[in-house]
Amino acid sequence: MSNPNWFSWYSFPFFAPLSGAVTQDIETNVLKISETQKKVFEKYSLFQQLETLFAAVTELKRPRGISTEAQSTGTQSTGEAMKRLEEMIKGVEEIKQRHGVAVRGDAERALSRLKAVNPAQYEAFMRDHATTRGNSGGDAGQTKD
Repeated sequence: MSNPNWFSWYSFPFFAPLSGAVTQDIETNVLKISETQKKVFEKYSLFQQLETLFAAVTELKRPRGISTEAQSTGTQSTGEAMKRLEEMIKGVEEIKQRHGVAVRGDAERALSRLKAVNPAQYEAFMRDHATTRGNSGGDAGQTKD
């Protein structure tokens, strides 16, 4: 009876240049965009954004007296592109607002953890940021009690 793995005794691992594992972790976020921008792209694709902007600019460029029925290239009513742009802007602002609330909550939790784990480091952090905030105006020269 022969051993079916006889070849494994004579073979050695050899990897050709540029070869590697079949499963590789490929980073698709080569632009390093923020989480807010990712959420915006989930709701409005880049094509949708550019199409809406193009339509709005075209609408602004169009003379006021020309109706859309007279134009063979446009099928939109007057003001429709601007309305879509305003809706898109409102949608983006809502995403920013939600993301801002989430980030603020994360920051507050992180500060609470820092205060619980290392009170001295927490005090140093607060002192450094109170000074930074004071230099930009606001409560300059005042200390928090």
